[in-house]
Amino acid sequence: MFSFIPVTKENFKEVTRLFDRTQDDWVETPDQTWLNHILMTEGCEALLIAEDAGTPIGYLQLEKEKAPKNVYSLALFLSKPFRGKGLGPSVLKDFIKIRPKTDKFVAYIAESNFLSALAFVKAGFVPTNRTDPDGQREYLLEQPV
Repeated sequence: MFSFIPVTKENFKEVTRLFDRTQDDWVETPDQTWLNHILMTEGCEALLIAEDAGTPIGYLQLEKEKAPKNVYSLALFLSKPFRGKGLGPSVLKDFIKIRPKTDKFVAYIAESNFLSALAFVKAGFVPTNRTDPDGQREYLLEQPV
């Protein structure tokens, strides 16, 4: 079971430590602009993911979709040492269990990010034929909750 801790100014350094560009060239290091977006945008949040022992392993980012009501886009970012270990589907399933009031989650995943797409599918998400609002070549996965 994983725990999910809201990202705040106080624990933001933990997020930047997990995704330091010197250690991880795949995920953009969250910066102050990102933190301000998370803290100041209504319907937007980030949650630090911790294993049972309390070790931080990554974060989830949620943003309320413009329409329909009660639908959130969901992105999962695991720190480099925790990728490829099969943790993604479990993290997603644990998180979805604690969000019963969310009607649907959607995830926009780049075509080149096969392992991420696989994690979402294993967590019960279903691929659709749509792309993201910017028209980028990404998969859209959604799951009714």
